[in-house]
Amino acid sequence: MFMNTEEFDAFERCPCSLEVIDTIRDLRRQVDGVRQRELARTTRLLSSSLSESELADIEELTTRLVNRLLHGPMLRLQESAANGHSQMYVQALRYLFDLKEGEKIAPTVSEYLLIWNAEELSTNEEGADILYG
Repeated sequence: MFMNTEEFDAFERCPCSLEVIDTIRDLRRQVDGVRQRELARTTRLLSSSLSESELADIEELTTRLVNRLLHGPMLRLQESAANGHSQMYVQALRYLFDLKEGEKIAPTVSEYLLIWNAEELSTNEEGADILYG
């Protein structure tokens, strides 16, 4: 996919390093994996007493909960990147959550810009929903 001039200019101005983006991606993958495993365990226990709609509501609840918990720390990590101080926070997150280096996948332009613009979107719950589902 090719970038137009406006996207390229925004991409060049983006303060997030690839290391920050990789760390956010790795953390979200790890946390979502835990969420999915716990949801599957709970679903097996409750599936006979809940409707499909109720199970879908529980899945949405767990996704929103994870997103809300990660939202603030991810914003602060992005702010630290904008100030050139992300390295110690990236290392701390990787240590505290025992994050293994994920497969190196170049972020898409939209991922990169979404992370960069997260602060603007995060000013209310609606923006957080746009960012994190």
